[in-house]
Amino acid sequence: MDENQCGKYFVNSDGMLANRDTGRPIPPEEPVFILRAKDKNAVHALNVYREICGDDYHRALVSDRIFAFLNFSASYPERMKEPDTE
Repeated sequence: MDENQCGKYFVNSDGMLANRDTGRPIPPEEPVFILRAKDKNAVHALNVYREICGDDYHRALVSDRIFAFLNFSASYPERMKEPDTE
C-alpha cells in the first residue's frame, strides 16, 4: 500500500478536509464522496472504480483498499449496513 494514498486527506484545524502532503484544503464548492468500509455497497463500487482507473498503479492502490474493506467486513460483520440506515 502506498502510504501517500492511504490517509491522503485529514481534517485540518479549520475543520476542512485537506491534502496531507500539501496541507491545501479541498475547496468548499468541490463535492466530495466518501465510501466507508461498513457500507455494504462500497466494495462493489470500488470494484467498478478499479476497472475504469487509467493506469496499473492506481488500479493496484484501489485493489489494496478493496482488500482492506473486505478484511473489515470479515472482522466486523455486525457493523455492515446499507447506506443511510441505522
